[in-house]
Amino acid sequence: MKKLLLILALPIFFACNNKSNTDSSTKTDTTSTTSVTKEPEYKVAMLTSDKDYVCGMTISDGGIADTAHYGGKVYGFCSSDCKDNFVKEPQKYLTKE
Repeated sequence: MKKLLLILALPIFFACNNKSNTDSSTKTDTTSTTSVTKEPEYKVAMLTSDKDYVCGMTISDGGIADTAHYGGKVYGFCSSDCKDNFVKEPQKYLTKE
């Protein structure tokens, strides 16, 4: 009976051992400087239009303050306020086209 238990326990031991090796190799050093992930930088060419649908302002590559995804498209805005207004009622602004 002891041999049977030993035989059944060996695969579990090795599986646990492999898991700990994998976990230790993927751990990061918490004393090192943490990198900050930046938001993706959108270019006007990536947007549905080069205008802010809320205020009508033309957006240049450096003037994209915020973006919103709606209907499978990406819309750019000159400010977070314009984005917030658009998100509340997107159809209101899209029918102005």
